[in-house]
Formats: sequence, structure tokens, C-alpha cells
Amino acid sequence: YAGRYPTEMTREELQFEDVKYQKIALPEEADLLEQTRKLVPEQLEILEKIVDHCKTIIKSKKQSYVPPGILCFVHGGAGVGKSAVIRIISLWAEKILRQSGQNPNNPRVILCAPTAKAASLIGK
Repeated sequence: YAGRYPTEMTREELQFEDVKYQKIALPEEADLLEQTRKLVPEQLEILEKIVDHCKTIIKSKKQSYVPPGILCFVHGGAGVGKSAVIRIISLWAEKILRQSGQNPNNPRVILCAPTAKAASLIGK
């Protein structure tokens, strides 16, 4: 807790829900569109797959059907934009899946990375 929240609060004073997930702050839609326009066609392809899947999840809630999950690997050499596309995908997915009035401390999208360096690059 001290590393993530360098305050004077002790571990007992913090509620588990306060530190369980990091809040995803959604930018304004114009900013998100501007970031999306910077993606190359290969990056846009994976973004479209994730956005379509998120829309399927929203539609399926009305029918009490849970669609199977989607698994995507974003790979490539150094500097090709893996972190950028992961960041934008997470923002779009959170924007689509977050319901009005939902607690932003309980996000619908959780990002994971295999190493601390990879986690710092995707901003989590």
C-alpha cells in the first residue's frame, strides 16, 4: 500500500475497494478520437475487434447471454506502438462498457502485464 499510496494512511485505514483497482480516467471524446486517429491500419484492426466485442457484450445483457471472451496478443518490435494501442483499446472498452452511475473505482477493464516495465509502459 505504501508504494502505491504514499500517504500517511496506514494499511488498516485504507478500504480494500479503495486500492483494489486503479481508476481509469476517461478523456473527453474529442481527445480519444484524436488519439485513435494516430493509429496505423494494423492497430486499428485490433481496436475494431475489441470495440465490436464490447458492443456484443452490451447487446447480450438484454438477452441474458454471456458471449465468450476474446483473447488478443499485441506483439511486435520495439517502438511499433504496442503500449499506445493497448492504452487506447482500454479507454474505448471502458467507455463502452461503463454504465452510467457506475463507480469509476470499479472499472470494467483490467490491464495486466507480464513485467513491471511493461506495466509502467501501459500506464498501470
